[in-house]
Amino acid sequence: MLGDLARARALLEESVALLRAAGDLPILAIGLTNLAALVRDVGEAARAEALFAESLQLAREQGNQGMQALTLVEEAAAARALGDDARAQGALEEGLALARGLGDRRVVAMALDALAEAALERGAVADAADLLAESAALHRALGGTDQAAASLETLARLAAAQGRPAWAARLLAAAEPLRAAGRARRTPRRQGMHDHLVGVARAALGAEAWAAAWAAGGAEPWERAAAAFLAETGEAGHARLVEDLGVALGPEGYAQAHADGESLALEHAVDLALTPLPDGS
Repeated sequence: MLGDLARARALLEESVALLRAAGDLPILAIGLTNLAALVRDVGEAARAEALFAESLQLAREQGNQGMQALTLVEEAAAARALGDDARAQGALEEGLALARGLGDRRVVAMALDALAEAALERGAVADAADLLAESAALHRALGGTDQAAASLETLARLAAAQGRPAWAARLLAAAEPLRAAGRARRTPRRQGMHDHLVGVARAALGAEAWAAAWAAGGAEPWERAAAAFLAETGEAGHARLVEDLGVALGPEGYAQAHADGESLALEHAVDLALTPLPDGS
């Protein structure tokens, strides 16, 4: 994807200059976003932010919601690199809402993956798991892409955050064929995260277990690896919820609540769940 960065950058710079001169504003917005994404990925966040802002203004003026959605999602990483996490979160949420409204599954998946990364960085592991479960379904529908490889690597970060280094290794390995097929190099930031995660997981597992987990991930289709991990994550989350409820209610209280729930019709259970609790409850 990044290929020869210097040549790609020169071509994009030339393209943007020509589009400015020609006054071709719709295509200029696309060129600006592409150039901004490239300079962001080589660490020039401030220049990227300025280019994204110009592209977004053009897209808004033209009423191009698809371009707005893509630019907002791409811009978020530049805002985060500049330390503006609130702006990054707002851009992702706005971009996600626009993409959902347009039915743009690719940009929805991009936004979900980026929101999951942000959730992991602030320690919201359960939120990240929910976001990645939705994005994984979209990536399966869209097929094996560079974006799917990056999403698998974010799933590996989730596995590490959950204390599951073998799954981290499997998911990282499952991403490798996608990257090789797309000839997609990681950005410097993502490469640093990848190398750190490899080191952490390898140290936790030991050489033999690491090699076995890596071999298992490389031998299975990436869709199967992601689905198996997320299924196991859901089961673990359910088990933790049952344990927490048991502690909160006590054995008898939990057993009674469980029995009461089994006797309810689905519609009644949903109504009860949506009924506000009395003040002070």
